[in-house]
Amino acid sequence: MTDFTPQPSLKMKPISAVTWGWRLSCLAAALYIAWQSLEPGTGIVGSPYTDKVMHFIAYLTLSGLALLSRFTPRTLRVLSIIFVFGVLMEAMQGLMNMGRTASLADIAANLVGIMVAWGLWNGAKALRK
Repeated sequence: MTDFTPQPSLKMKPISAVTWGWRLSCLAAALYIAWQSLEPGTGIVGSPYTDKVMHFIAYLTLSGLALLSRFTPRTLRVLSIIFVFGVLMEAMQGLMNMGRTASLADIAANLVGIMVAWGLWNGAKALRK
C-alpha cells in the first residue's frame, strides 16, 4: 500500500524591496542591451576593440545585476540564460538586414563579461566569510 501523506510545503521567503529593485534594474539593463543590439548600425567610432569593450561592460553589468537580484541557488542557470540571450542578440543581428553583422568575437566578449562578474561575485562572497 502506498503512503499518501502530504509533503511539507516549501515556504518561500518574501522578496525584499531591495531585491525587487535589483531585479527591475536587471530587466531594464536586458531591455537596453536588446535595444542597442537591434538598433540599426551606426558605426562605432574609435579603435576596432571599442565594440568588444562595450560588449564586455554591458554583459558584466547585466550579470552583476542578475547576481545582486539573488537568484540563488539558480546562479549558473541565470548566467547561462544571459549567455544565451547574448548569442540570440548576435544571431538576430546576423539575420536582420540592418547594417550589423553577427560576430563570434562579440559573443566571446559577452562571455568574458559574464565570467568576470561571476568571479567578482564569488570573490566578494569569499571575503564576507
